[in-house]
Amino acid sequence: EITCCDLTGLILEMIAIGVSDIEGFSFFESPDVRLMRMYLDKLLSLQCVKKMEVLHDHFIYTLNDIGLKMVQFPCNPYSSKLILQSIEYSCSTEILLIVSFLSLYDVIFIPIEKQPHLVELFNSFEGVAGDHILYINILKGWVNSD
Repeated sequence: EITCCDLTGLILEMIAIGVSDIEGFSFFESPDVRLMRMYLDKLLSLQCVKKMEVLHDHFIYTLNDIGLKMVQFPCNPYSSKLILQSIEYSCSTEILLIVSFLSLYDVIFIPIEKQPHLVELFNSFEGVAGDHILYINILKGWVNSD
């Protein structure tokens, strides 16, 4: 199972609790070294960890200020970074909505017996910008339906 999952969030949590030598950590079933480095590179690209000196051919990783904030959110590192960045761009409501929708499975369910009517209604919310804007339009439609 561990070799099939995105371990970016797990690695962020491990660094947060003080496991700094991620590459040298003794997993029950160790992921491929290339995958571990890819996950660490993702965290570096999210600018939430610092890469320190070499220890036994491995780098030591620590959380920086952004990482300390990101680890507080009960979601994956990509979503927590989006939430933090949304503050800077004054779009927190929209990003929280999108992150919430993305955390669900099968966000939009249309029962078979109601499909003809609801598909037409659903299509009225679609935008050219993609699914994320669709979610915002659905919420705005629901809020304005009162």
